[in-house]
Amino acid sequence: MLARSEKKLNEIKDKYNNAIIKPVDLSNLESIEGIIKETKELFPFDGLIHCAGVAPLKRTDENDSETLRNAYATNVFSFIELMRLFVQEGVCNDGASVVVMSSVVAHRGSNRQAIYSGTKAALEGTARCMARELIGRKIRVNSVVSGTVETEMLQKLRTESPTLDEKIKQHSPLGIVPIDKVCEVIEYLLSDSASHITGASMPIDAGYLL
Repeated sequence: MLARSEKKLNEIKDKYNNAIIKPVDLSNLESIEGIIKETKELFPFDGLIHCAGVAPLKRTDENDSETLRNAYATNVFSFIELMRLFVQEGVCNDGASVVVMSSVVAHRGSNRQAIYSGTKAALEGTARCMARELIGRKIRVNSVVSGTVETEMLQKLRTESPTLDEKIKQHSPLGIVPIDKVCEVIEYLLSDSASHITGASMPIDAGYLL
């Protein structure tokens, strides 16, 4: 498990004794190859989940080059670099499954999310291309397109906007998505039950895109 926050990684390790953790900032692309080399005793892999993401909230006139570079490096370029290494001989098995986390804003415009929306749209397009390239090895690459999910970030936003939940339910009639429901979709796409699904963008959006 790779993440920027060593504190959160240690919390996961305390919960799951067999978890192997590696603190890494995926926006630093040069560090990714070293991490893969350090985990060679775990080869070959059967799956990969890319759930890295930053979501800058800025109007078009507030965007700047540093925010742009960081968002694309974290959300998109890190996935491309991970996949370059993941598909090398001996690193993953033929028939492996890859899942990337996207967002409804890749499909529908939203205020102050031009950069984030762009990264998620790029991520889905990249995943579809990789799915086509890797189909000969039966390596499947799919995206999960989530709506508003119950996370720590959402809890923080509630302190800034007491009516946030009501606003969310106006465009997500099935309500805020519990995080375990997202996990279930990811588990399904990783499993053999989804052996004939590749290049798909699977929504779990509570009706947002209807």
